[in-house]
Amino acid sequence: MLQRVDLRTTHEEADVIIVQRVVKLAEDGVSSMKVICDDTDVFVLLIHYYAQENLTCDLIMRGTGSRRVIDIKATTEKQSTIVDKLLPALVVTQCHRCME
Repeated sequence: MLQRVDLRTTHEEADVIIVQRVVKLAEDGVSSMKVICDDTDVFVLLIHYYAQENLTCDLIMRGTGSRRVIDIKATTEKQSTIVDKLLPALVVTQCHRCME
């Protein structure tokens, strides 16, 4: 059996695991990736870590039931002035939903 130490995680949230894998693959030299997901949290996390980790790979996100394709690399570059504010905004909206 092949041991994949790079796939180990103690986190159980799929959103975070998806983004961890993207960052790891980018660091390993993968130059182009597509994430198929409809989750806004994944979108924000991808943009946040794309900028934070200074990734340069081509990265797109496509919804599962739509033809909508978002270029994470281009979005991160175009919205560079607000990228550092997206994750805190996500946290605030998540907390607000928990209080309802």
